[in-house]
Amino acid sequence: MIENIIINNLEKYKNDIEKINTTKNIDCITIFSISEEDYEILNIEMQKCGYIIDNMSSGNLYYIEDGITTIYGKLHFIKIRKYDKNYLEYRISVDFTVQDYEVFKKSINIPIIKVYDTFELIQLKNENSIINIISLSAKDDYKL
Repeated sequence: MIENIIINNLEKYKNDIEKINTTKNIDCITIFSISEEDYEILNIEMQKCGYIIDNMSSGNLYYIEDGITTIYGKLHFIKIRKYDKNYLEYRISVDFTVQDYEVFKKSINIPIIKVYDTFELIQLKNENSIINIISLSAKDDYKL
């Protein structure tokens, strides 16, 4: 179920992702739950293949040792986000790293930047997709 959600939605995001020619690696995917029940089901599914490395207020971040093979590389980090009616039109968001985050940031006209404790991200959001370019990979952030 989890792998199907990821693979099917990455295919839908393909055109938007390919417009960002400096993407380096896929880093993390957030799966947005579509209901409270969906949130519980997704977490049960994730516990079969990975383990929680962070229990955030917005949901659980999982690490999958073997990863999931995607068209953008091996995916080891998946966040299951709690139900939020503001994200019903999206099923996933995708985080990528780039060769040089600061250079990329300067190349974006009026970027949407979100700052967190240990990293920041540039969010590229439209009616089709949410793609985040992150300054620090989850692997480095969580020292895995």
